[in-house]
Amino acid sequence: MKIFGRSNKNKKNYIHSRIGFSLKNPLVVTEIQQEYQFINKQKCFDCNSDIDNKVTDHLSWVLYNNKVHDILRCRCKKCGRTYDFYFDYTPTVNNPAVIPFCVQMEIEDPLPDDIFAIAGTRSFGKNG
Repeated sequence: MKIFGRSNKNKKNYIHSRIGFSLKNPLVVTEIQQEYQFINKQKCFDCNSDIDNKVTDHLSWVLYNNKVHDILRCRCKKCGRTYDFYFDYTPTVNNPAVIPFCVQMEIEDPLPDDIFAIAGTRSFGKNG
């Protein structure tokens, strides 16, 4: 089955190469409103519907490659496919020395397929 001209085999690589869809390629932000603005602009790769910006899982202050990340999991409004969005907050941390004290967890390569499966997540609403 092909999704928007890509086979399912290549779809994961395509998604992870886009800004904001992986820890290796996060969207750099300075405030939380930028996260939701980004999510609101996204469309589902499977059905082209809107992504619901209601967060089902959330990880704050994840350290990867000496950068601080916020990770949100959301679902497609129509088909329910889940999406993880990755945001780099490192520019807002004025003092790199404080990073180790506010980090919730540290991730190293190789990256897990599902970051929420290895972390204690904070669930929101009934979808979590």
